[in-house]
Amino acid sequence: MPPKNNKKRPKDDSNHKPETKPIIVVKAANAFRDKQAKAKILVIGDSGSGKTFLAAGSKNPLIILTEANGAVSAVHSNKDALIITCTTANDLRNILMQVQSGSLKDSDGIEHMFDTLVIDSLTEVQRLIKTEILEAKGEDNPEFRIQDWGRLADRMRRLIRWIRDVPAHVVCTCLSEVTTGGDDVRYVGPMFEGKKTGNEVMQFFSAVGFLYRTRAKNPEDVAIRKLMFDGPENYMCKPCFGLESVITNPNMEEIIDRVITSINIETETVEKENESQSE
Repeated sequence: MPPKNNKKRPKDDSNHKPETKPIIVVKAANAFRDKQAKAKILVIGDSGSGKTFLAAGSKNPLIILTEANGAVSAVHSNKDALIITCTTANDLRNILMQVQSGSLKDSDGIEHMFDTLVIDSLTEVQRLIKTEILEAKGEDNPEFRIQDWGRLADRMRRLIRWIRDVPAHVVCTCLSEVTTGGDDVRYVGPMFEGKKTGNEVMQFFSAVGFLYRTRAKNPEDVAIRKLMFDGPENYMCKPCFGLESVITNPNMEEIIDRVITSINIETETVEKENESQSE
């Protein structure tokens, strides 16, 4: 007789009924009208272009800085802004876990409310994650191997999702870089390690703008800042309904209001048309 196979067979779950949970369906227009939807904006640009100053001008912001020197620009832009400095990737994760409720308690137990979460900057956030991976090796001079690049990409995506899912408006900054493609065209986009990271990060935002400075015709005038949401093909921007292609001397609070207001105006128009048709 053949020996008995004492191995347990895997349980057949084909007829198992999954636990039913209520499915919430919200009409897109109503999500904006009821303030459930939030603007998610990424600002890329060179160092010194004014990214921190612009982002800090958001409505009632909580600003997470990855470099303490950004506090100067933030304070000059908005003296009432809440500022936190993160020096490690784990610090940032802990803060993001707390702000998922739309507020943050400090070490004294005081709760701080905010309307906009600002992350300055995502380029440095990726570097913090890379440092975390290297330090975990416990070696004197650790090398970044192929599997480490996969870990870096996974952790970066997970962190961006956390940032995106915060129940508030989100404004992130990122350094820009110039790369040359196979067609010898110079492309301007967000500065990240990894060929696909820039595009992957951009997909989590409703609008991506490139911030740059130009000189006025009068040499005595100060530099003019412009934020481009829709431009040449070699600029990695992402337009959003309600925003101009290029905004001169941009104000972030006004930009967010334009995104939300444009949806509300369209919603009201549709509702009025529906009312007139039903009469």
